[in-house]
Amino acid sequence: MPRGKANVQFTGGFLDGQTSEQVESRALFEELYQATGSWYRQPEPGDKVEIIEGGNLDENWIGYLVHKYKKCGKNDSGYIMYTFVKELLVERCTAITKSGKQCSKTKFKNLEYCETHKNKK
Repeated sequence: MPRGKANVQFTGGFLDGQTSEQVESRALFEELYQATGSWYRQPEPGDKVEIIEGGNLDENWIGYLVHKYKKCGKNDSGYIMYTFVKELLVERCTAITKSGKQCSKTKFKNLEYCETHKNKK
């Protein structure tokens, strides 16, 4: 294994059983968050929410799912192990910009607004 690199294995969640080879060691934080590919959109206020699997977020996105993994040591093969902790919903800031569109940033946990808009409401 090259210096500064590590092999990683995931257990649980949508990455269950997946491995990554020669990952930069400095990128191996205690907790990792990985988007699942599932996201939600609402074409117009009052419309039904649509669940989308895959693809990129569009201008009508309202939230997306991420899986949280926690580092938990090495296995017998020397892989650094990350275990699934929980699924989280990342939601969109509800502020309306000067152009009349909804802000495209993610909001803070338990708040309706992002960093930019949290003190302007």
